Amino acid sequence: MNAWRQLLLQVVLRHRAQGSMWLTWLLLAVTLVPLAAMQSGLVPRHVGMGAAAASLLIAIVIWWGMYLQTAMRLNTPAAACLVPGMRRHLLSLTAVLWLAASLPLAALLGAATGHYGYALLVCAAALLYFALCCRYWWLGFVPTVVWFACGAPGFSPAGIDAVLAGFNETAVTLVGLLVLTAPGALALRVLFLRGGDTHYWIGACMQANARKGKAGMTTVSAIGLFRGLDSFYRARLTAPGRPAMRLLDALGGRAHWSSSVVILALLTVATLGWRAVTGADAMRPFVPLVLTSMLLTVVVHIDGLLSAIKNSRVEQGILRLAPIAPPVRDLNRQLALALLGRFGIVWGVYLACSIAVVLATTGPWRAWLCCSVVALAFTPLLLRDHARYPGWKTAQWAAGGVMLVMAPLSGLVEYGGIPLAAIIAGVVVLLAGTAIALAWRWPRALAAAPAFPAGRLAVSVT
Repeated sequence: MNAWRQLLLQVVLRHRAQGSMWLTWLLLAVTLVPLAAMQSGLVPRHVGMGAAAASLLIAIVIWWGMYLQTAMRLNTPAAACLVPGMRRHLLSLTAVLWLAASLPLAALLGAATGHYGYALLVCAAALLYFALCCRYWWLGFVPTVVWFACGAPGFSPAGIDAVLAGFNETAVTLVGLLVLTAPGALALRVLFLRGGDTHYWIGACMQANARKGKAGMTTVSAIGLFRGLDSFYRARLTAPGRPAMRLLDALGGRAHWSSSVVILALLTVATLGWRAVTGADAMRPFVPLVLTSMLLTVVVHIDGLLSAIKNSRVEQGILRLAPIAPPVRDLNRQLALALLGRFGIVWGVYLACSIAVVLATTGPWRAWLCCSVVALAFTPLLLRDHARYPGWKTAQWAAGGVMLVMAPLSGLVEYGGIPLAAIIAGVVVLLAGTAIALAWRWPRALAAAPAFPAGRLAVSVT
């Protein structure tokens, strides 16, 4: 037990070092809110339990992922020499945590649905899936495939319920748990290897991904997903161009607009292909989620730009010495124009792709209008004092908020009966706020200290 306690302490210390402990307490507090509302009779039992389960799921997934990342990094030959039985302790602790994390979540889901056994199977399988995603990145696309399959002709949730109703839930739960032990044991062996070339290769990939994450680059580049884009960008680095665009060359290929454009194009092609298979009416509930995903791509692009500015200080310092660098007095203006131009490309492609999706489906113009205006509202973030306040500290929160809020809000705006006048008024207010923010931040961004290298004056700000 002492070995387990020390391993868990490493996870807590890592989480605390990242300054994210308050997020856990917030999620736990949010979990209690729907339960209290249910007890007071404000919401039905299934709604309160379901909302509490959703909040608790986020907290459990965060800690589950943090534990697995920490445990996989501890499974090294050096740690095995220093701590006898390290791998054995990691295997046993992971198995216990897998079951322990499934129980409270299954209790809430079971109370919401009335099927505690099936809820336990689903929770255990979901946590096992998340664990395997830490080893095999491509498994992250499985939910998308399942989502498309659920919209295929012939799929009927009522038919699944009818089939399950014909079985004994207790027996199915026991058999299901026994069946899960086989892939669970295999997953443990896959996550915690015992030496060999693959073991060292996984460790090297984790270290490379950690370095890329700190540098503001996507970690999937380690597996070559965007290597084709890198080759195109290398040609761009050698092409002539204006000094303003040369400032962005120091940020690297991951801050280029091409990756965001490719993601938007893939989302559009997948949606149009799905529409061809299922028809426009079957896609009606899902179009707001597709538009929100496109909006999220725009937000992630802004975060990529700001992160690259923050984490490429050495390259920026070298570029300042090059003859192609703009004069110091004009540096901030040219950088601001270059950033707005690069964002304009991504937003323009988003506009074209989202319009194509709307025209090909049920024509949810209200949801499209809201998502497009929100995407434009993030533009003022690019105009800032990069020398003192580099990066975007709340980027992850903003992306999570966009995904959690805009998907249901888009559906409510489109199908919830909100008057068109109220929607237009909200759009006008948001557009006016964006324009005011741009007008207010533009002169301040130009009057700030030279932005390159970014963050060079941050230490002087308390």
